Amino acid sequence: MDPSIGKIIIRHINRSSVIVIGNDFHIILPPESIISSGIQQSFFVESSFFKTSCDFIDSRQGITGIGEIHPYMSMIYYSRYPFKYISCAIPSIMWYIEFRRVIGIMDGFIHGGKWWGIKTTVREYGVIIFPFLLWANNFLQIKIEFFEFIDMLTASYFFIIQNTMLKIKWGQHLSGTVEISGSKNASLPIIAASLLLDEVTLKNVPRIGDIFSFLEIIRSLGVVAEFESNTLHMNMRPMNTSEMDPELVQKFRASILTLAPLLHKFGSINIPYPGGCNIGKRPIDEHINGLKEIGYTSTDKLDSIHLSGKAESGEKHLYAGFMVTATENLITANVRRSGKTFIHLSAIEPHVINLVDFLKKAGANIVVHYDHTIEITGVDSLQEHVEFSITHDYIEAGTFIIFGALASEKYIDIHHACINILTSFIGKCREAGVRMEDLGNDTLRVYRSTNLHAVKFQTNVFPGFPTDLQSIFSILLTQAEGISRVQEIMFEGRLNYLVEIEKMKGHPAILNPHEALIFGKTELRGTTVSSWDLRAG
Repeated sequence: MDPSIGKIIIRHINRSSVIVIGNDFHIILPPESIISSGIQQSFFVESSFFKTSCDFIDSRQGITGIGEIHPYMSMIYYSRYPFKYISCAIPSIMWYIEFRRVIGIMDGFIHGGKWWGIKTTVREYGVIIFPFLLWANNFLQIKIEFFEFIDMLTASYFFIIQNTMLKIKWGQHLSGTVEISGSKNASLPIIAASLLLDEVTLKNVPRIGDIFSFLEIIRSLGVVAEFESNTLHMNMRPMNTSEMDPELVQKFRASILTLAPLLHKFGSINIPYPGGCNIGKRPIDEHINGLKEIGYTSTDKLDSIHLSGKAESGEKHLYAGFMVTATENLITANVRRSGKTFIHLSAIEPHVINLVDFLKKAGANIVVHYDHTIEITGVDSLQEHVEFSITHDYIEAGTFIIFGALASEKYIDIHHACINILTSFIGKCREAGVRMEDLGNDTLRVYRSTNLHAVKFQTNVFPGFPTDLQSIFSILLTQAEGISRVQEIMFEGRLNYLVEIEKMKGHPAILNPHEALIFGKTELRGTTVSSWDLRAG
């Protein structure tokens, strides 16, 4: 497909639909797509595919009296593929779209005498624009994991297509105590790093969907992994391949964590680009560049990652760009490499430190400097068997702090509350008027708090305010008197859920992809909403 850029205009025809007419295609959108406060929705293209030879509608033709293109344009996503997708950041009557290598289909189409199904099309062209909910009932048979989400398509859309929905009915106020679970974000990299060893026993592992999905990938390598309550037993001795099921990898971003240990074990790996939660740009360049820097060779492919070779010895200086998974992969890649490694701009979130503690218990030589530099001195071997306990989930703890402040009868007690980790978050909660009491032994009592007031806050890398607690804290601020300001500097898609809060009669205002205002105090009403990402739900 020719990668030259074309342009089209989407015109508002009436309240029931939006339509674009072009050579060999037309696009129909339901009206919700243009009444979304600037959040771009996905659309369906009824066509064999976009042809770059099409005569695209000129922006100045046939639109007298309709309106003008708003000058504020917002780049909302970069793909690993050579195209870009731009839309006006206003609830307007018109959008521009620039594209390269874009295809929109239902369950397939015929072109050149060949049937192009979902799987074939993705592998051939690399990207599909998924249809809007208007066609959801016709798409129940589609395997969603084949899709690359190229725009701000909400996670809830494919959840609905998979018939997944939560119905929440308000009952009595919360009371009593809660035990915080083990951290998923610590479990995943530690499970991946366990591939370097022979046997591992991990305690306090949460039994949740992401863990089971990752274990399915790990088992496809030949690893024996079994749960006993919340203890995971892993035996890596039967592992005999670095080839993973591409369908499993494509739907789960954490599969990227297997790069380093499998390269060390087998000297070669080829996996599709991983999928994952839709919260914005999370490039994997830091992973690949870091592995190339220590001696591995990368072969460029459109739809997969191929690395091979052997790690070089000697001193190396790597850069992780404050990315958590990149930091974790580079740590795992260098613990057995001969020589000294300095990983600069490292993430030092608690789950990264938990991975470091696990590897140190296995015999690795790692020093974490709190200027975001991690120093590793390679060792010849690691212990064959390690027992280790996963840290508690500070994001879950922060969530229950908000539950206690808003929904408790009098108070709730939170055991393993990660008080020393949540310093920034707890401080901001206190500033907003949340009443808390430290009971000792990492137990926090959170009182129902009705006298809340507006605050300003900004997410940041650890030890700053956690981006994963931004959405739940913003819900607290809907019940605070005054105007609160939210600054999300980590991901450009993390404020999308505020559109759903507006449906609940809240009063947020998205200023740009990274900043919003919340006007309080407002009484939220029950309604049907969508979860834009994992934490927004």
